[in-house]
Amino acid sequence: MIVISFSYFINLEVLALVIIDEHIDNMTNSNICYDTYAELDICDEAVFHNNLKNGWVVVSMLSNYVESAINTILRDCILYDGERLLKSNVEDKLEIIYPHYKADTFKIKEKHYWGVFRKLSRIRNELTHFKKNYIGTSGFLPTEWIKPFGNVGEYFTKDEMIRTKDDIIKLCNEIASDCKLEVNRAAKLFNCYDACDFPYIYDPKEATF
Repeated sequence: MIVISFSYFINLEVLALVIIDEHIDNMTNSNICYDTYAELDICDEAVFHNNLKNGWVVVSMLSNYVESAINTILRDCILYDGERLLKSNVEDKLEIIYPHYKADTFKIKEKHYWGVFRKLSRIRNELTHFKKNYIGTSGFLPTEWIKPFGNVGEYFTKDEMIRTKDDIIKLCNEIASDCKLEVNRAAKLFNCYDACDFPYIYDPKEATF
């Protein structure tokens, strides 16, 4: 029996977007309900629990999506084969990628969605590397937390997560465009080099897959 071997690679960006959409679908657009006893709007603890649970996954996976997309550029377009740079932060990676393609990082950092990414990263990092469990003082469960979180009651809602996802995708598309690269919108989670599949981001001039 003849066994034919193929070279496979994985596009984690594709899986990240699937996970993001699944968790956004589980969210609602408000963490507030009307309390008839107190006769005022208060945080609905059960709803906020659900939105924070799913929203934390969303911001974590959006962060992973950006990291994966930028690493794809380094690995598959620039052909960097080390590990140190792949483990560095996004800004350090862009300071390598943009000069390589004779592009200016100032351009991308002027965009609205760069600020969206910075906020996303800050909240994700604070939740992931949680230091103190004190979130604030209120007559009811607060949705306005102490710095650096801010109003997580408004942030962890369905529509806000959809807007954040859309802006983060625009950010990665813009990075690719600045570098004259292409986003493979038909990319699958598992692709095969031998079948002429492309990574999630690729150089149309250099692609030999």
